Amino acid sequence: MRFRCRFAAAGYLGLAVAIACSPVKTAAPLPGVESTLRPFLLDPTVDCATDLDQATASELQRSYRELIRSGDAAIALRAADQAVERDSTLLAAQAFRAEVLLVAARPREVVEHLQPLASGAAECVPLALALGRAQEEVG
Repeated sequence: MRFRCRFAAAGYLGLAVAIACSPVKTAAPLPGVESTLRPFLLDPTVDCATDLDQATASELQRSYRELIRSGDAAIALRAADQAVERDSTLLAAQAFRAEVLLVAARPREVVEHLQPLASGAAECVPLALALGRAQEEVG
């Protein structure tokens, strides 16, 4: 009986040592937009939505949240292009398109796209941030 207890105790001790020395499994990093780029990507419907209808605003917000969550610029660019095609004067759609281009690592296109709009859109903070970040990357 004494030997059984010793064998059981040795077994439990060996199991405890094996568990303690096993490598820790870490979770994979979440996909999405790079953490260095995230502060420059604000919701374009917040400050740029002066004459934005409810359907377009909800579509832009949904696409924006999906872009931040997944980092998939191709899907977001299609949604942004559709919004710009419907009404090219919407600053929120233009700002969202610029943010998508930033995520897609195309800062030169952002500068070319936003430079003509920048002087008349001083109140649109997301547009200004996207333009500033793109100009910083272009040099």
